[in-house]
Amino acid sequence: MPSSRYSFKRKVRFLIAKLAYHGILLPVLEREMSILRFILNRGDCVIDVGANSGIYSFYLSYLVGSTGRVISFEPNEDNYDELVRLSKTMRINNIYLFKTALGDSDGKTIFNIPKNRKGLLDDTRAYVSSLSLKNDYLIEREVEVSTLDSVLTKYFANDSVHIKFLKIDVEGYEYFIIKGGLNMLRKDKPIILCEIEEKWQNRYGKTSNSLISLILSIANYEMFIYDRQKLRPARAIVDGYNNYVFIDKEQVTNKNLKKLFQ
Repeated sequence: MPSSRYSFKRKVRFLIAKLAYHGILLPVLEREMSILRFILNRGDCVIDVGANSGIYSFYLSYLVGSTGRVISFEPNEDNYDELVRLSKTMRINNIYLFKTALGDSDGKTIFNIPKNRKGLLDDTRAYVSSLSLKNDYLIEREVEVSTLDSVLTKYFANDSVHIKFLKIDVEGYEYFIIKGGLNMLRKDKPIILCEIEEKWQNRYGKTSNSLISLILSIANYEMFIYDRQKLRPARAIVDGYNNYVFIDKEQVTNKNLKKLFQ
């Protein structure tokens, strides 16, 4: 029988998931979530890389509706199991969950989950590592790793899906995920919401500029920050901002997106 503390935690997660699904938590979560209602429609197909607790996935599920699809990736087994449970409890049928990490090749990798000062696992800072660190400050798990292109080809090739939006938040591994999804990115040119923090990029021998240059080279992408309810051009990393929006120039003229520039 689950402990009262465990049951309470589950109830809290369910409440947060319900609020996120209806977009009620937007003001207290990430400001960039506010742009999603301007860029997505019923029936769209979107991707959430680094789903974690499912805040983005559940809200995306609501926005694209029963005819849309949310393809979510979460390699942390505990988070994945909880996302499956919450999806069933909330009767959500348009989220396709994958318990795999993404990168620039297929195989296996190490997934590290750090501990906080109290010794509790901090899954918000979990990250992929090619080496076993073996220390008391984290837990290591071996997980499957795939490229985004290989997953889409294997599971969705017959459906001719067109990806409208891609969100990536993976604690510095973003460069390799982009590399592994170049075929889809060049074909569909989705709007990309990507976390970019220099300290996490350095963990993998990359820089923020190398990631930005890679994304901009894919198509006619332009980079923006979401500031005071508007999208504003950014040529480089801006202090105080971790999330950046990349939009292909052809899409900037979209009538819904125009509202974010006015």
